[in-house]
Amino acid sequence: MKIRSHGCPVCGYPGIDVLERGDVTHEVCPSCSAESGDEYGGETEEDRLIELRRQWLVDRQGVWWSATVKPPMGWSPVEQLLEAGLPLPPVN
Repeated sequence: MKIRSHGCPVCGYPGIDVLERGDVTHEVCPSCSAESGDEYGGETEEDRLIELRRQWLVDRQGVWWSATVKPPMGWSPVEQLLEAGLPLPPVN
């Protein structure tokens, strides 16, 4: 699977760059805290992204991670995922 070149593949936050073909940016997503190059890369399988998504949305209740970058006004983790076209993770 190729990870798109814009936006977090875990939570759909559009404000970060994620490169394709195995390249990584080591950028940490302010929304879910996933790091390109640490928790996923260009060759990451969809199952791994779904697990990271589940950890963020279910285990950590989709809480915004960054203390310095504020979420957009009216931000919703579920709406962010849906707007990005990413599937909601399984609850169990």
